[in-house]
Amino acid sequence: MLVVGLLPQDSGKTTVARALAGELKKKHKVFYFKPIAGHSGWYQAETISFSLEAGLLVGHDAYVVARELGLLDKLRLVNPVDLLTMPLDLLRFQGSVRFYVDSMSSVVSQAVLLRVSHPKSIDEYYVVRDNVEKLGDFTRRILDSLIDKFSRAESTVFHEVESRSVAGILGNTELHSELGGIYEDLGDYDFVVTESYNNSSTPLDSSLNADLVLVVAPTRLLLYDGSRYRQAVRALAFGRPAWSVEVASVVDILKKPRYTASIPYAWSSEFNEFISSLAEIIGDQ
Repeated sequence: MLVVGLLPQDSGKTTVARALAGELKKKHKVFYFKPIAGHSGWYQAETISFSLEAGLLVGHDAYVVARELGLLDKLRLVNPVDLLTMPLDLLRFQGSVRFYVDSMSSVVSQAVLLRVSHPKSIDEYYVVRDNVEKLGDFTRRILDSLIDKFSRAESTVFHEVESRSVAGILGNTELHSELGGIYEDLGDYDFVVTESYNNSSTPLDSSLNADLVLVVAPTRLLLYDGSRYRQAVRALAFGRPAWSVEVASVVDILKKPRYTASIPYAWSSEFNEFISSLAEIIGDQ
């Protein structure tokens, strides 16, 4: 199944995906797949500890869900691509406060380290040189400690790139095809819960082969048949990459979902009942 968010941030898709995967795990063999992820080493400081412990750059969601599902030894499969951002230092902008504010509003402008894992070969790390030069002393030391840790691992390669190259690396067609091939290695699992990023309709083109799609918005869940959702995304993409299509556009076309439910406060007793009911519906498919 594919879990997507209606909003660019704070849709609640990770909360639903995490809880649903945990509930399904009680009776089934479940894999959580977050092909492309990003996290802040400042606002999610615990990810620094997670990454040092794992010896691999990893964000909060991928690490926590993998730990709960017993998949920590498969982190490179769970989350093959991860982007680390760090806040930039105002004093590095030579008095141009407006440029600083604009940069702090852009993920690419704050990206300092990118991991691309090729599960059957190496881990590639891309150090985003021009952004690293704008870090303060403290955050630079944190980044250096991560690089030092990761560089000790076997089969690890480092590259230096400029921020203008980040989008091209993340959107590389060959990389997306390779990531899609991971599904072929997950045949032993009863359920694969794939989580998209931001409000992208899908993280990978191959993720559209899901049987079910869960669209998550604050307080509301929409469930669609995978085939209908896939057809809508294909129609909207019209030659563009499928991941460039926003979820809102797909929902506008699909209109009435197969199933919908109100989402209670996370981790409340009502939320647990909601997840249990959702797992029963999905488990009966």
